[in-house]
Amino acid sequence: MKTIVLLALGSFAAHFSWSQSHGFRITELFPVDVSHSYIGFNVKYMGYAMVRGRFTEFRGAIRFDEQDLKKTSVTMVIDANSINTGDSWRDDDLRSDNWLGVQHYPKIYFMSKKTDVTQSGLLISGDLTMHGVTKGVSINLDRPIGIVKDVRGDSQIIFTGTLAINRIDFGIEGKKWAGFVEGITAVSDEVNIELTILGKRINAGNFKNWVADVTRPHGRIYNVAKSKDVDNALIAFDSILNTDNHKVDAETLNTVGQMLLKENNVQEALVLFKRNVLAYPKASIVYESYGEALATAGQWEEALKSYKKAIEVDEWSVVAKEVIRSVGK
Repeated sequence: MKTIVLLALGSFAAHFSWSQSHGFRITELFPVDVSHSYIGFNVKYMGYAMVRGRFTEFRGAIRFDEQDLKKTSVTMVIDANSINTGDSWRDDDLRSDNWLGVQHYPKIYFMSKKTDVTQSGLLISGDLTMHGVTKGVSINLDRPIGIVKDVRGDSQIIFTGTLAINRIDFGIEGKKWAGFVEGITAVSDEVNIELTILGKRINAGNFKNWVADVTRPHGRIYNVAKSKDVDNALIAFDSILNTDNHKVDAETLNTVGQMLLKENNVQEALVLFKRNVLAYPKASIVYESYGEALATAGQWEEALKSYKKAIEVDEWSVVAKEVIRSVGK
């Protein structure tokens, strides 16, 4: 116990020093909650009718400091195949080479580069990559109300906004539908995009629900970690892994480690995350969580190595990308 206390004090000192010199805290990072977010679009058909749709699968991470809105940055990746306009024939056509060409260009990617505070809210400028073409765009966002607690006690931020793009700029020509009829383009070149993005940090009070059921592996392992110690928790994990491995996966120790981290048991969490890296080296989430714990402990050089490894495993690891560019390394 004495050793753990000393390590924790040393980690706090390192974290304090790093935060002062680089101006980024890991608690400024908010993963996007897809179930409460919306990426939609509308485009005119024959000049008057409006076709609406959305993308249902995406990932994102937001850096947010309510004391300095100019620090706001966002990294998003959208699964182009998840386009949904409510018509299966049209959706298949939009996925085809006539439009998005999802077989060749499966992802739509946005990375902000600058945030300006305006009278109405925020103007986030960055690079949008779609259909293999990267163009600079600017997104007008309403002013966020800051970090708020939801009914479960989790910390969340909400952004709403719009932007308009010209699909031709991204090589999305839709030639079959680009002809003029009585002077009107069948499908408009301009596409209006509507955004509602909710970033959330799940706090300890709510996260306990993930480890409450001791009949499930992560609940059992967490209970052992709390009633005994992390060494015994790892013994319990290895026992399940060796005898009934289909019951555990990369999320098992990750969930337990995240609970310990949210309870400020940083060193114990590090032990579990390190073991998870060894058990599931092809899962990006194990490197993201290990990086988060290392950053919390002030071990930023090692944390960045772990985040970079997450990107090696999954190039669309938006959490890792957002942390690395926020740190500036």
